[in-house]
Amino acid sequence: VNSDSDTSATINNATINAQDIIVQAISNNESMNVAIGLSVAAGSNASLSGAGNVATNNIANDTTVTIAGTTIDASGTVAALANSNEVLRNYGGAASVSANSGSISAALGGTVVVNTITGNTNAIVQNSNIVALGEGDGVSVQDYTITKDSPATSTSNSSTTSSINGADVAEEMLQDKGTHNVTGSDSTKTGFVVNADAKHTLRDISVTAGVSASTSGVAGALDATVAVNTINGKTSAEVNNTNINNIGDLTGITNSANVFINAYDKVDMQSHIGTLSVGGASTVGAGIATAVNVNNINRETTAKIVGVAGTDLNKNIINGYNIDVNALGETDITITESGLAVGGGASVGGAVTGSVSVNHFTSLTNAMVSGINSNAHQLNIKANRVADIQTYNNGAAASGGEVAVAVGVGVTYVKDESSTNASLNNSNVERFGSVAGSTVSIQANNKSSIS
Repeated sequence: VNSDSDTSATINNATINAQDIIVQAISNNESMNVAIGLSVAAGSNASLSGAGNVATNNIANDTTVTIAGTTIDASGTVAALANSNEVLRNYGGAASVSANSGSISAALGGTVVVNTITGNTNAIVQNSNIVALGEGDGVSVQDYTITKDSPATSTSNSSTTSSINGADVAEEMLQDKGTHNVTGSDSTKTGFVVNADAKHTLRDISVTAGVSASTSGVAGALDATVAVNTINGKTSAEVNNTNINNIGDLTGITNSANVFINAYDKVDMQSHIGTLSVGGASTVGAGIATAVNVNNINRETTAKIVGVAGTDLNKNIINGYNIDVNALGETDITITESGLAVGGGASVGGAVTGSVSVNHFTSLTNAMVSGINSNAHQLNIKANRVADIQTYNNGAAASGGEVAVAVGVGVTYVKDESSTNASLNNSNVERFGSVAGSTVSIQANNKSSIS
């Protein structure tokens, strides 16, 4: 399966006067691959059966919304919305059966699966001047809340930083070890909205089985299953070198004239692989089974407002009643590897199984505001990462005979180098008049569970 399609919506070098301006790109892609290999061999003397299955699945879809070089004067809402949903399903395996009444019987089986998702989802406003006063109905987007489910241990080495003008603020940092839930619900936003929402779902079940039998000699089965899953790419909501609500009379900034910059990215992956190997004979029977699962996750989730670096006079103007810059990266992964080997013979029986899981996470979640002059009632900059990673490694070996040997090995390796950052740099923020409750909040939260 190979999917490489792009979806985009653009306003470029335009001047617009209207109540509402909505620019939206939506992409939904679902791909499924089913492949099975089967081999059967039988004979009176010697028999060999081999079965293999190789599957390569790739999704590389980009979804982009851009407003560039444009002047907009809107009494209502201006929104740039990019939404993508990608689903990849793979179901496959291989089975080999060998049987004879002679001296040698052998069954060989192998399954190799490579799944890759590398799409980008970006909503970008740049080099523009926009007035969006928030009158009217606004626009509906998904708003996400995080709740804690239960405590759990974590072996995460990921980092969390929060800063104001480049100085780390320890009291704003939180690394919360436990199981968390992220819930989305429709929410109406008014004013200026830049929203990027991306979901990536992977389901993989791959199984290899081999059975070898001989009534008078030697029987052996060797089988392996390998799955490699990679999910890379970027989801971003960006405002670059743009003025928002740069108006002379700030009394026009009511509680509807908000600025909402939001990026949400979710990886939802389940990968289950299994290997069965059985060898039985009157003299010597052996079974060898191997299951290997390799997973690499490197997603970037960014929400940012970046003005022109320089003196205060050169900074971009960002005015809004409530200004929210949120980045949320979610990772929900369940991985299982199972290997079963059985070997039996009247004289010698041997069984060896090995299950290996290698997992590497290097995602970045970043919320930042830089190089602006701003008037706001509230400025909230939040970067959240929520990770729930569960790995199950199962290996079993059984043998029988006058001489019997059974060996089972399971290895799981998890390395989490993900980073979560929130920052406010090189900016001036003033509150509206003497409005009570004016706040500036910068938070970076890493909520991870690995079990």
